[in-house]
Formats: sequence, C-alpha cells, structure tokens
Amino acid sequence: KFFPLGYDGAVLYQNVTKNLIDTQSLIKGGQAYNWSLFTSLGPLLYGGMVFSIFISHIMGVLSIWAMFHLGRIFLTSASTWIGVAIFYTLPAISFHNFVDEKVDLAFLFICVAIVILFLNYAKSFQNNFLTKNKTSITFFSLLGFLIGFALGIKYLGVLVLIAIILMAVYQWGGIKAYLGMMLTIIAILFLLKVNMQ
Repeated sequence: KFFPLGYDGAVLYQNVTKNLIDTQSLIKGGQAYNWSLFTSLGPLLYGGMVFSIFISHIMGVLSIWAMFHLGRIFLTSASTWIGVAIFYTLPAISFHNFVDEKVDLAFLFICVAIVILFLNYAKSFQNNFLTKNKTSITFFSLLGFLIGFALGIKYLGVLVLIAIILMAVYQWGGIKAYLGMMLTIIAILFLLKVNMQ
C-alpha cells in the first residue's frame, strides 16, 4: 500500500511517523510512540512511507511466528497449528493485518516474545532462578529492554510487567509468594484508584 487505509493508521500512528520525519525530532505529548519511532526508520532509510506501512503489516506474520513458538512450549505441533490458524482467522487480527496500520500486532509480538524469553529462561534455570552470572545479566537486560519497549508502544505494557513480576516471584518463592505478591499488586492498584479512571 502506498498510503494508510485505516482511520487510526492515517490519523494517528502513521501521522506520528510522518511528523517525526518532518520535524527531525521527538514529539512532545503524553502518548507512547515507540512503534512510530521505529517505523520512522522506513522513510528515513528509503524515502517513503511505503516501508513504514510494510513494517506495520509484517508484524502480523511475526506475531503468528511468535504465537507458534509459545504454543510449542505447551502443546503438540498439531494443536499449535490449529491454535495459530484459529488466531490468524479472527476478524480482529485480520483487520489489523490487512486493513489498518495500528501498533497492536507489534505490541502483541513484543509481549509474546517477552513471555517466551522468560519461560525459556525459567526452564533453563529452574533450580536456581536468581543466579548471578553472565547469562542471567544478559537475560534480565534484554527482558528489561523489551518490557520498556512494550511500555513505549502501549501503556498496556504495565500488565506484561506485572505478569512477569508475578511469574518471577512464583519461580523464586512458590505459590505463597505468588499469591502474596498478586494481592499486594491488586492493593496498590486500588490505592492508586486505577479502577476509578
């Protein structure tokens, strides 16, 4: 496509990318725009918005690839293919993949990659989860970078951060530590009155 077709893609996400290119600087404001910052590399490198739109749409394929790898951790190969096929044929996914240039598929890919990375690390270091060595430092650095990037794509990335914290606490301290941390996080969210907004 040579121009964005969807309303959100044309008015918001690709417009932010175009504004980043036009101003050659970061944009002031309260919206998270890490993905628009990433897709602005397309026009900078290739001189047109076509590559930026392509990056947004190719994230559907990468999301399916990530979902397949996540499914292979828990399911058989046949079950994973069925799950991926059902996922890919959902109207919400096909809309994002073929019509609109939103950030949701990129956000999905980054979030699933975070979960896969964490599960593989937890499986490798099951007995001694918080060992301090070169592998764990690299892992936690990459995990922090990906979570930060997800937060910069959508503020909904806070839920991924909470989920990773809960999974880490469960690996470290078992079910009692997990329940205690979950109740603590819920209490903090209610004290901050997140439920009122």
